[in-house]
Formats: sequence, structure tokens, C-alpha cells
Amino acid sequence: MLRMIKVLLVGLSLVIGAAAVAHAWGLPVSGFNRHVDAALQKERWSKADEAKEHWRQAAELGEELLASIPDRAAFLMGTARAYYGLGDYAKSVELYERMIRFRSEAGDPDPAKSFPWVYVYLGLAYAKSGDAAKAVQRWQQVGPSIGAVYGVIESELARLGDGVKKAEVQ
Repeated sequence: MLRMIKVLLVGLSLVIGAAAVAHAWGLPVSGFNRHVDAALQKERWSKADEAKEHWRQAAELGEELLASIPDRAAFLMGTARAYYGLGDYAKSVELYERMIRFRSEAGDPDPAKSFPWVYVYLGLAYAKSGDAAKAVQRWQQVGPSIGAVYGVIESELARLGDGVKKAEVQ
């Protein structure tokens, strides 16, 4: 009986998607998405305190979602970005790296091409936590498809200065 329920749930998630299943289970998908969107908007408007509150709520809801659906790309990316917005770079790195592993194991031949922003923020999180070598490693995997973001990467590389030069030598 339990096996049949599991098979039905897997089939259901394939048919209508994990987000719809999460909603059916009463998980806070819309609240999570709303807080991520609001935090990004507040950051663009330079309202850091308001953005932090939305990031805090997104991180809480993201953890709840990941406890139920641990390998959903949108939940991993949103929760990782929430922790980045809160300044918890270690947790952000952990979730972004998990996202990359999940995508690789799922058969994605080039997660950096499929999800370049994961690599951008992962590099930023490594840089802000003082690991210039890993920041450079992840940024080197970002393809040219995201254009203007290279300005962000270049400014971070310049800010890291000697740390980056040491990382490139290793």
C-alpha cells in the first residue's frame, strides 16, 4: 500500500509538477515566491531593511519547502538566494552547490549553461566568505550568454585583488 502511494505521488509530480504537488500538500509555495520577488524588488529600490525581512521569510519558507521536496531547482535557488541576501554565505554556498549536484545527477550536461546565475551568486558567496579560489573557479564556468553580469564579476575580481591573483596561480 505504501509503495503504491509513493508511486502515485511520483507519477502525480511528473504529471502536474512538484510546485503543484507542494501546493496540494499545503506547502507555502506562493508565499515563498512572493517573498523572493519582494526581496529582489526591495534590493533594486535600495531598501535593504525591507529586503532583509523578505529574505528572512523566504529562507524560512524555503527550508519548509526543501524539507518536503529537497531537490526542486526553484526552491534550492530561491532559498540559496535568500541566505545570500541575509549574509549567510556558507548556507548559500551549500544550497547552490547542492543545486549544481542535483542538476548534474539529473543528467544536465552543463548546469553552468542551464543556470548561469547559480554560478554567479555562488561565486559571489564564495568571494564574500573569503574563498577567492572557489569564486574564480565558479565564475570561470559562466558562459557569455549572460552579458552584463560580467561587469559584476569583474568588479568583484578587482575587489578581491591579491586573493584572486593567488587563486589563479594555484
